[in-house]
Amino acid sequence: MHWLPVGLIFGIASYFSLTNEPEFLSYLCLVIIAAFSVFCAWKNPNLGLLAYLIGGFCLGFCLIGIKVNNNSTVMFNASQKTAKISGVIESIENHPYKDDETLRIILDQVKVNESVYSAKLRLNTSSTQAKLWSIGDQLQVEASIYPIPMPSSLHGYFARRAAFLQGIAGTAKLQELIHHENTGAQPFIKYRHQLTQKLLANLHEPYGAIAAALVTGDRSYIPTELRQAFADAGLAHVLAISGLHLSLIAGLIFLLLRRLMCLWPIISNRFPVKKIAAILAAIASGLYMAIADFGIPVQRSFVMISLAMLAICLDRTAFSMRSLAIAAVVVLIFSPQSLLSASFQLSFSAVLGLLAFYESVWPCLQEKVIKSSSNFLGFKKLLWGIFGILMTTLIASLATTPFSVAFFQRFTAQAILGKLLAIPLVGFLIMPLGLFSVLSLLFGGSDSLFWLWEKSLAILCYIAELVAKLPGAAIHVKAVPSHALAIFSIGMLWLCLWKKSWRWFGAVPICIGIFLWRIYELPIAYISQQCDVMACKVGDVVCISNEKNNTFTTDIWTQEWGADHKKSWKNGYYFFKKPNLLLVVSPKDGISYLKKKDILPDTIITFGYANTLKKHGLDAHNIIDRNIIKYEGGVAVFKKAPNLCSLKSYFGKRPWCSNF
Repeated sequence: MHWLPVGLIFGIASYFSLTNEPEFLSYLCLVIIAAFSVFCAWKNPNLGLLAYLIGGFCLGFCLIGIKVNNNSTVMFNASQKTAKISGVIESIENHPYKDDETLRIILDQVKVNESVYSAKLRLNTSSTQAKLWSIGDQLQVEASIYPIPMPSSLHGYFARRAAFLQGIAGTAKLQELIHHENTGAQPFIKYRHQLTQKLLANLHEPYGAIAAALVTGDRSYIPTELRQAFADAGLAHVLAISGLHLSLIAGLIFLLLRRLMCLWPIISNRFPVKKIAAILAAIASGLYMAIADFGIPVQRSFVMISLAMLAICLDRTAFSMRSLAIAAVVVLIFSPQSLLSASFQLSFSAVLGLLAFYESVWPCLQEKVIKSSSNFLGFKKLLWGIFGILMTTLIASLATTPFSVAFFQRFTAQAILGKLLAIPLVGFLIMPLGLFSVLSLLFGGSDSLFWLWEKSLAILCYIAELVAKLPGAAIHVKAVPSHALAIFSIGMLWLCLWKKSWRWFGAVPICIGIFLWRIYELPIAYISQQCDVMACKVGDVVCISNEKNNTFTTDIWTQEWGADHKKSWKNGYYFFKKPNLLLVVSPKDGISYLKKKDILPDTIITFGYANTLKKHGLDAHNIIDRNIIKYEGGVAVFKKAPNLCSLKSYFGKRPWCSNF
């Protein structure tokens, strides 16, 4: 059973690794293979593991294929200076990457120039009128429309694919409001937005933003610098509602309800108060999940908590690897695209590592310590609890670090220290105070509770900022290739899921995955599709031409290379002896350089046109000019042949790819 989600994971990942959409015959073959594997397992139970893996792989591949093919989102491929747009407001949040008054609004049921689009649109606005809008309102505006760009690097965040899977066709910038109608629809989503605003109003900045992130999952109001401090301190997961938050709330409610019911003998003597408290705690965690907008870690945690509470009702073991497997299957079946998200991979890897440790190593360790050690001044339980927190922090950090590095190209050496200081504060003070403060809003709000909550949040922010300033808090590393991460994941799954001695063979693929990552060669240069900026990596420094033209793109390239420093080119050209290639910003720069050289490079890449160089008698075996660069969607340059990689060819022809 534990290997069924593993098959699902690799089936979904295989679908996204393709460069072309699979044909119907491919799905038919997978269905036949899955049926044959199940038949073989039915005939021979010893083949059950193989059936789960193969069947899960086929099921995962077909599930995501069906979901993508049923997605009717039509992505915008061209900009429109002015368009009349109408739609229904689905969500309102502060723009997460801007510290000004810019709001980001998601419009559903969109019409553009009276043409109906079965998709959503992301509308950015800094208009003061937008503050009066509510979720569910009807809008009609004039706005400029922009397509969501394709990635500018081989390992960057695929924003266009993520938007397609969310049903978002493009972005727009408000120019003028034509009509606004308050409909009062979607009361629950509106309540979530109103709760966020109440928290912002009852707590001073930036603590109201932190509180909103912990309660409603809206992190858009957190200042950029503070968000970065949490990331550098290894505490970014604290700001994202996950199993930590949901389990704390469910556990607290379970404990309180059980103790309160025990105070009345008429209830405790007649009813199973433990089981009643478990059911009510599961219901409360479901409400918290709904308020938190059904994030992937919250879904996983809710399924596991529900199974744990069911186990309590049935007098069974509360948490086990089987409950994690069921949670993974549920999430992947209903939302297979969630596999690509950082929240899914970090959440499941952390819980997988913790369950493997506490199911196998912890009982043996606990038995040895209890038998061999004495009760030091009566503090054995306290010391053992502190040791448990330390081991939990260590295991969770080790399990999530490879995936965190793969997503963010950043390693935090101080993560363990940050978690040791912050997690007890969150568990014993911040989350209980948050629960009681939010409940007090039903009666008008308690100033005392909010004051205490704000002070505890202030301590949390101080810890994050303090740890983020320590040496090694943010170490930049190069991007992780998908094949290295896949091999590492196989090793980690083998190590955690098996319970026999052969589990330790999982260390082999783990080491292979790390080795493949270390020897993997990234491109030595990138050229943007818009032909407005190019960059190359020289040693530990990234040299950039015309950085002011596209700072966002150059930051992505710098992050992928894991570089700490970048500088502008002194000249408008850069020459590589290997692979004998010349990068030039304009033909003029190339001509001035080539006239000084007797030997022409094999390849010239220029923002200008090849004809301009040829008119001056300067030629090469390959001239990649702006026409080719634009057609290829940008170019990546490697030392080893083939030296050039077209981004258009690399990402292939998929439903979410733009028509360059």
